[in-house]
Amino acid sequence: MNEDDTVGTYFLPISLISSSGDTGFLPTFGPCYINFYGSTREYSDLPDEFDDLNMGKGEGVAYRGRALLELKTKLGELPETSIESIPDDDLLKIQKYLRRRNYKLHAAFLSATMVTCIDAPVEFEVSIGNYGNKLDSGVAPCSSTTQPTNAVFDGCHYYFLPWSGTKPCTVVDSAWEDISFRLEALNLLLKIVDSLESNMERVRISMRTKLPLPELAQLLISMLDELLVDLKKPLPQPEKGYHLENDLDRNMQSYRKVELQEIIEHVNKVRENATDINEAMVEVESVLQRIKNLAIEPQNSLPDVVIWMISNEKRIAYHRIPAYEVLYSANPNYIGRQCGKVQSIQMKFPGLKAEKEKYEIPTLLRVKLWLGLAKQEDVWHKNQTEGELAVFAETYENQVSILGSWTDGSLTMTRPKFSDVQGKISLPKENFVPPTGWKWDGDWYINQELSLLYDKDAGHKTYLEDMYENQSRIPVGTWGLNKQPWTDVVSDQ
Repeated sequence: MNEDDTVGTYFLPISLISSSGDTGFLPTFGPCYINFYGSTREYSDLPDEFDDLNMGKGEGVAYRGRALLELKTKLGELPETSIESIPDDDLLKIQKYLRRRNYKLHAAFLSATMVTCIDAPVEFEVSIGNYGNKLDSGVAPCSSTTQPTNAVFDGCHYYFLPWSGTKPCTVVDSAWEDISFRLEALNLLLKIVDSLESNMERVRISMRTKLPLPELAQLLISMLDELLVDLKKPLPQPEKGYHLENDLDRNMQSYRKVELQEIIEHVNKVRENATDINEAMVEVESVLQRIKNLAIEPQNSLPDVVIWMISNEKRIAYHRIPAYEVLYSANPNYIGRQCGKVQSIQMKFPGLKAEKEKYEIPTLLRVKLWLGLAKQEDVWHKNQTEGELAVFAETYENQVSILGSWTDGSLTMTRPKFSDVQGKISLPKENFVPPTGWKWDGDWYINQELSLLYDKDAGHKTYLEDMYENQSRIPVGTWGLNKQPWTDVVSDQ
């Protein structure tokens, strides 16, 4: 990799950081971090199919880093120099924006079906930024991956991971700036959009089924009443001592407040003056679009949550989830739409392969995700009432087979006697020490890989066996059956 190679791209549309009209404002941004995404982090000297992701051509599949950015627009003459050093006073002013708080990202994996990787064990990695990424040595290690498990045939067409009653859970510790007031406002607006779209669909279905006009009118009025209640919910405000707002935050708050008030007045007029269902639905559609335009947060410095499916130390498929979707808040109106809820995730291949094999599903995950401050972690544990949480210390014993005998003392042994799953880090059993206040519930025991409980032919209804006929002959003679006429490919009977 050279110094001028592009490793990530970020687009910042001017329309998201400015506004027109009487209440408009010139483009402004930050101080706030922007996050870069690009290709997978397994570097290669030769170009690969993922290089275009670094240029912003397609969805980036890996977090690349972040940059602190501030942008201001001033009217007047052009500056004499295009690049200037940042004054020391400005460097001191931005220090207050760099304060971080500790976050916890929890994931509970319920099932993994339609798995396409069947030749090697499969594991899933959960990360946010660099935290949780197995390739990153700059952050503390954490329990961000599931146990490698071989896929098992389901008896029909697909393969699944046999987690059975023991569901793997991961937890990622991270530290980020507290921008919850921005993301909570976004979550509130997104929930209003979802609720309105659901109610509009209900009205459309009623119109197609030709319900009587009085019933249609009642549905319309109920939808508008519910919308008015949602629109009057207060937007979250920055809390002094915890949050720091900048010029764009203040401009966005003023802009949203004015827009929401105008939308409320518009909805009231539609409610009072509507005489035709179709015309009223057109007006509601315009209201929906105005709310969608408000449900955008340009200063989202919290990186996305990324889930990777890994097999044979290769990253096969991924899924990116915006952090605000799983962000917890003490106010139910501000909680992320997928926070702590079971969601079905259809993972996809990275880069061009996603388009080439768009009809192939790498795997279908059912998982629960929760992101919140470390001090709020008890909320996650209290909500997990479907089972008992157990924490294990895990190490892998390595041996080699010599002349049919297994041993760990051979010179051909390339791994430590006890190690991590990849055999790279030595993990002797006696080196495990429980955290302060914890104690072991039992002694070490051998925990077989889950797929070993299933026979290799489990679930299959048809089988194919290879058999080879062996013949021999002497020079100038004819072919005849060998002493062992039928064997496998290595001549074993």
